[in-house]
Amino acid sequence: MNRLLLLSLVLVACGGASANVDPLGPDATAPSASDGGAPGSDAATPDAAVIDGPRVRIRLAIGTEPFTHTDGLSGQTPVAQKIGISGLALYTSESDSAPLVVYDLGKAFVLADLTAGKSTLLAEVPMRALRAGRYLRARTFISHVEYEVATQMHAGGLTTAGTIAGTQALTDGVSLLGASRNGCFFHYQFKIGGNPYGAPSEGDGAPMPVVPEGGGFALRKESGRAFYAYPCDVVVDPAAAGDWSVTMTLNMDKNFRWADQNDPGYRAGVWDATPTSFEPVMKFGANAFELSSVRE
Repeated sequence: MNRLLLLSLVLVACGGASANVDPLGPDATAPSASDGGAPGSDAATPDAAVIDGPRVRIRLAIGTEPFTHTDGLSGQTPVAQKIGISGLALYTSESDSAPLVVYDLGKAFVLADLTAGKSTLLAEVPMRALRAGRYLRARTFISHVEYEVATQMHAGGLTTAGTIAGTQALTDGVSLLGASRNGCFFHYQFKIGGNPYGAPSEGDGAPMPVVPEGGGFALRKESGRAFYAYPCDVVVDPAAAGDWSVTMTLNMDKNFRWADQNDPGYRAGVWDATPTSFEPVMKFGANAFELSSVRE
């Protein structure tokens, strides 16, 4: 019986869990990538129209089920949230210096919509590009994040309901808002009724987001490139054949989590902000994930 192809594709933040999965594919040689990837390598995602032979379609989907949080924090589901994904590599161990690069877009990215019910095709990969073996660690490479979150803005003695829309580069050299940006670039805009209000805040001083490492997941950066590192158990079996669709479904329900403060005018369950500060964000990412595979 052919083994299913299931890849641990992306965990957008600290939630979720590891998974036992059994990918398949013919033997292939992945390039050495001590910095976690080799932009422009032969393992990069090819043009889907010219793939010869069986292929794997890798997708990210967002579930619609409610999630029960037990962290004692306040939370909301962002008005909008997206993430730029640029590659996936699998490692036999933490010290593996020659990973299997499943696909690599270099400084380019696929912008995945994290809205409930959405699905994004991340890559199509020929089976022959997957090297046989067992892989216990994975890295999903991230270019940047985009989001819009409801807030109560406190300024000049007034409180105004609106949203804060933000863009932050994580990887150096990513093209955002018409220019090449390094990983510390940020752009924030307060909005009322969906329309920009006041001048945006923009600069190069944003730190890397602090992500609690629950279950071994971590946001890291090496050689100017950001990635999520997480455990997996992936067995690549070269014996199977046929085209496969592999989907990771994330739960993003009320995934923007913060600690309420007792400042004057602040309310519990509301993300309060001023022009220069906001209530501390403790988590911003997937609550959980599921892996599925279907032969097409």
